[in-house]
Amino acid sequence: MFLTLLCGNGGLGEDRALWFSPREAESRFALSEDTRSKGLRELAHPGLVTTKRRPVNETDFQAEALYMRNVHFLRLERLAEPAAVTPRRRVVRVPKQRGTSADTP
Repeated sequence: MFLTLLCGNGGLGEDRALWFSPREAESRFALSEDTRSKGLRELAHPGLVTTKRRPVNETDFQAEALYMRNVHFLRLERLAEPAAVTPRRRVVRVPKQRGTSADTP
């Protein structure tokens, strides 16, 4: 997802709103909606990407925009900062055993 956004940004470090449709993500980059969502969440956690809501037609001066979309901003300056890795807690669920020999007569 980072490379996809970087490609959309043209490799520039400027503050540029990035957006592409789910259909375009699938056809150009073979990214499913789940992959896009997960990738954006993982990039947002360390602050490499911020997401904002914007009207689809920004020249529309209606008080309430009818159609909104998420636009993403790459924060390439964050790459120069040291990484802070926080371990995630992993929960492993052990299924209960049914019908043990102690339960049967």
